[in-house]
Amino acid sequence: MCVWFAVIAIAAVRRSCNTLRSLLALNPLHAVSFMLHHGMIGFITLGAVFLAVTGAEALYADLGHFGKKPIQTAWLFIVLPSLG
Repeated sequence: MCVWFAVIAIAAVRRSCNTLRSLLALNPLHAVSFMLHHGMIGFITLGAVFLAVTGAEALYADLGHFGKKPIQTAWLFIVLPSLG
């Protein structure tokens, strides 16, 4: 696990050094300003971001437990038809 997180960190630092402007997105004042200026839409957006992040984390956890093929099959035959 430590090697995995180290590789992710190294890749992120390398990419961040190329575009230092992207680090401005880490400023929490942008999120506070968005919430204050957009009211309920800001709250819904924050909820959507939270669900997307936790959903992606759960997908990677499932990938580790079940493997690639069952995840692809579930997305193809369950998720994709339900979105259409």
